[in-house]
Amino acid sequence: MKTKLTSKAQITIPKAIRLQLNLQEGDMVSFEQEKPGKWVFAKATPANKALGCANRYRNARNVSVEEMNQAILDQAADLHLKSTK
Repeated sequence: MKTKLTSKAQITIPKAIRLQLNLQEGDMVSFEQEKPGKWVFAKATPANKALGCANRYRNARNVSVEEMNQAILDQAADLHLKSTK
């Protein structure tokens, strides 16, 4: 797909791409160089959205690696017991 660069160095993102990426007016896009001469762009995720899932744990207590490992083992054991019933 091709698009034309305007005199203000702007481009129009084709409608099919806007729909596929669910781009709306005001959305940010990011550009990353894949290799010399080749760039890719994607819909940028705002930092506050990317961290949104972490916000629910903001007031959680700190746990040690040992506690995390034990919780994983406990959950795996519970899942195994449920699957063998």
